Formats: sequence, C-alpha cells, structure tokens
Amino acid sequence: MGRLTRCRREYGLPGIDDPNPSDPAPADDGISIMDTAAGDTTLIVSMRELAAFGVDEPITFHQHVNHALFNPSGTRLCFMHRYERADGIMHSRLFTIDRRGASAGGGLRMLFEGLVSHYDWLDDGRILAWAGKRGLLGGGTDARAGFNPVKRAMPLARRGLKPVYYALGKPRFLMNKILKDAYHIIHDADPSEYEVFAKGQLITDGHPTVSPKGRGISTDGYPDTKSRQPRYLWDLERDEGHEIGRFFTPR
Repeated sequence: MGRLTRCRREYGLPGIDDPNPSDPAPADDGISIMDTAAGDTTLIVSMRELAAFGVDEPITFHQHVNHALFNPSGTRLCFMHRYERADGIMHSRLFTIDRRGASAGGGLRMLFEGLVSHYDWLDDGRILAWAGKRGLLGGGTDARAGFNPVKRAMPLARRGLKPVYYALGKPRFLMNKILKDAYHIIHDADPSEYEVFAKGQLITDGHPTVSPKGRGISTDGYPDTKSRQPRYLWDLERDEGHEIGRFFTPR
C-alpha cells in the first residue's frame, strides 16, 4: 500500500511509506497469498520477476501491481502490472498465476499488454476486461518509435488533450473510437484468443461485475458533464443488454 501511495495515490493509503522508494522493481514486493486462518503470508511473484518477464532486458521504470482477483474456483488469480513510461503514459500488463506461485511452476502468464483497466472473471478460464493494444502510442521503450512521426506525435497530443478530456467528464467512448479500446474476452489458457465483447454497444470503460452463475454482467460508465453516471445490464445467455438509467454522482 505504501508503494501504491507513491506510484498511484488514488489506490494507496496516506501515511504509509514505500519501503523500497529507490527500487524500480523490488524482489520482496509483489503479489502475496495470505492464509487467513494461520495468518501466514507468502509472496508468490515479485515485481522483480515481473520486470524481467517477456522482455529482453528488465523493465527499469518504477512499477506497481494491483487489482488482484481470484477466479470463481479460487485456483488462479489475475492482476495488473503497471508502470509509467518515459513519455508519461501508464502501461499495463495483465497477468494470471496459479495460487502456488511462480517458483512452484504456477503458470505465470501475461495475457494482454497496452491498456488494461477494469475486469472480472467470466468463468475459471476467461476474463472480461476493458483493454486496448494502443498501437498508435507505441511501446514506450522502442527506440524506433522516435523515427515514426505518428507514434512520436500521439503521446504529445494525448498529454495536451488530457486536461480537456477530464473537463468533459472522461468520456471513455472517445478511447473506443480513436484508440479502439473496448471490452475484450481474454482466454487464460491461450491469451492470443481474445475477442471484442458487445462491439459497438458497450463502448465505455466501467467496472464490470459478473453474476455468480455467469448469466449476466453489471457495469457502469464514467459520469457525463451533468454528473450523471450510467448503469448497464448485459444478459450473457441472450447476448444483449441495455442501459437501465443514469444516476447523479457528485464530482
């Protein structure tokens, strides 16, 4: 929580300090499992391991993890590995891991990279996530991006437009139209098999919750300029849904 307070204030707890403020990827911090009966806590994957996963050289930006979530049967969990790139863009990598941990052969997998926001498990093997590859923004560490005028201009444009975007109430449908962010169904066993969910209908980021029997999804959106927050229901069996209303949310 101290690291989140430093790296992502909105998720941390004020008054708790980061024990590793100078270490970009600590070996003693990451995702832990607690035995609530015994009170024992075991680190199952560290940020240092994550920094070296899937890359030629370890990631050197200051990193954090959050949003750890068990699948319905409690056998695997997903979580986000995040860091702010040199161009100021937050980069996200969605991982899953067996509760035994990486060192015990717990199948550490990176399912998606680029933008990953909110998610929930549809079942034991699939995750519904608001995500996007965001190819226009480049990878943030690719030296060749400096020679691509589009990839070089997009982060600068994003930085300049960000205050306007927030003033308009964070209209996430713009991210759907411009950067192709959308809800995706991502398969844990084969991450390359992902598909867009409710294409053209659920076009704004929200906080999806899957019903206990997996029949439906409840999600929301960000408040509009009149501070009205939408709420949506989606029937997975019929593959259809609708907005049930907009509700006043103080800024």
